[in-house]
Amino acid sequence: MQINCIIAAKMKCWEYSAKLFGSYYTLFIVIVVYLIFFNGAMSLTWSSPVLVKLSKTEGNPLGHPLTEVQSDLVGSLLFIGAAIGPLLFMRSADIFGRKKTIILLSMPAIAGYCFIIFASRVEMLYIGRILIGLSIGSLSSVVSAYLSEVIFSPEKRGPYLAINSPSIQFGILVSNIVGSYFSLNTYNCMILIINISVVIIIAFCCPESPYYTIGKKGRDATLHILKDLDAEDIHKEVGLLEKDTKDQRQTLCDIFKNKSNFKPFFMATTLLLLQQFSGINILIAYSQQIFLKSKEFLSVENSSIIVSIIQVLSTLAITVTSKRFSRKSLLTVSLFGSGFFDLMLGLYFYFEDKLQEFCWIPLISLMLFVFIYDSGLDALPWVYVGEIYPQHMKYVGPALTTSFYWISLYALSIAFSRFHVSYLFFTYSLCCFSGVIFVKFQITETKDKTLREIQETLNA
Repeated sequence: MQINCIIAAKMKCWEYSAKLFGSYYTLFIVIVVYLIFFNGAMSLTWSSPVLVKLSKTEGNPLGHPLTEVQSDLVGSLLFIGAAIGPLLFMRSADIFGRKKTIILLSMPAIAGYCFIIFASRVEMLYIGRILIGLSIGSLSSVVSAYLSEVIFSPEKRGPYLAINSPSIQFGILVSNIVGSYFSLNTYNCMILIINISVVIIIAFCCPESPYYTIGKKGRDATLHILKDLDAEDIHKEVGLLEKDTKDQRQTLCDIFKNKSNFKPFFMATTLLLLQQFSGINILIAYSQQIFLKSKEFLSVENSSIIVSIIQVLSTLAITVTSKRFSRKSLLTVSLFGSGFFDLMLGLYFYFEDKLQEFCWIPLISLMLFVFIYDSGLDALPWVYVGEIYPQHMKYVGPALTTSFYWISLYALSIAFSRFHVSYLFFTYSLCCFSGVIFVKFQITETKDKTLREIQETLNA
């Protein structure tokens, strides 16, 4: 009886949120759930301000500076956890439901920050970073799929899913500011509190996915949810949901056995790999050196502020441009522009000794790269991950895709310290130009299409 009362109270709460936000309720769900990406961005950026402080004795909770090997482990163990997480929990969304899975998968990150806050030994930092990685990796494969299932308007799905990009950039900005100017304990406690707050809001203010309730709780429960989402004809949608969810759930091996399964996997995975092999991470990692080389043209402080402003504005712009232009057009322009500025940076650093009077080239190239990258390549690959898979592969497919994504991040972080920066930029430029050809001939346009229409196009 007590459990039923609690469940009823939760139902009333998310229904109250739906009434409060009215026609903007779906947008509210997207913003709240994408706070998970905000948290993930803070965790990814965590090592940048924290490892600097842990390399000193003063203010170090461990009582001694970290060695170079220990610093590398603290920074990279998150990627290992993130690569394992999606595969480890890929069935949980079908077993427990999408909403409960998001809540459950947030718990390792909360536990991880508890380990970090109370860390007195470096091993506690290792455990904390692995746990945080498990959460980030597994949630990155579930969140986009869940949101694509609660956004029923094809016109809104692209702009709404593109909100992931400003969420990430804002998380990076907040993390760098708080991590640089506040104590380690304050910084870690703030991230922990935000994580807990997001879980509570999702638990009480967001609905379960109709794609889950139609199979587990039937038509009535699904209609009850659909009435508060942006579905035009809820009775028609229920009928379509029943057809879309009747197929048997498949395994990882089935991705490679069936063309209709492999095609979306190939498209989504390649787009995410192109995102990383555009060079975005090396540019961010190398930005301080670029600012220093350009300090006669513009101060380091002003350069950082300008780049941060460009990132925020360009990621906000994608939510507007995704309404006006096709996905393929935005990806093509973003890949070509990123490749061009990678080439400029590669040439500059290759002939650096002969180009001292052109110290403004790397800074301008970096700023323009950030703008053109954020205008398409940052957000749209995740949009495709959320909408391109058939319903019976909705969580198995993204799990493998995001695992490859996190493995590539780990590999690129290793390559950064082992190869000359100019050769890396040349490689990234080649990858971007190759990506333009890939988008032209291999990517299916999904703008303004329902999830069912996307599958019909893929299987045509």
